[in-house]
Amino acid sequence: MKNLLLPILISMSCFFHPATAMDAPKVYAVSFTADWCPNCRVLDPVLDQAFADPDPAIERVVFDMTNDAEREKSFLRADGTILGNVYGDYLGVTGLAIFVAADSGETLSCATRLQTLSEIKTLVQASLVAAQDQPGARKVDLTNCPEANEKIAYEQVP
Repeated sequence: MKNLLLPILISMSCFFHPATAMDAPKVYAVSFTADWCPNCRVLDPVLDQAFADPDPAIERVVFDMTNDAEREKSFLRADGTILGNVYGDYLGVTGLAIFVAADSGETLSCATRLQTLSEIKTLVQASLVAAQDQPGARKVDLTNCPEANEKIAYEQVP
């Protein structure tokens, strides 16, 4: 009996492993969306396609601005995290995806409804490459990013 249990336990251990730094995302793909947003109806399905195959290096985060209840949920998701500043910077802007370095919250690039699936995939890959560099020394492409909100001063709570 002892000889039978050992191979079973060893094979089961392959399915259960503690989370490591390698499992942590390198980039957050943050999208601001709303049911009433016509640009979102174009961008969201393309983002769904772009992220159809999960990649542990990228975590997709959706901030829903449809109504007060959804905005509150999104705020609570961002509050006290590295995404707090992104939420504050782009609150009120919908139809936008922002690719953010998971270690610093630095915006690496953005996508709008104007980008094709291929272009969005290229932006994602470029963001993953940029995230490997040190914060502040990264090559970022803010061409598609709107100006951040200046009136909202969201401070990240440690």
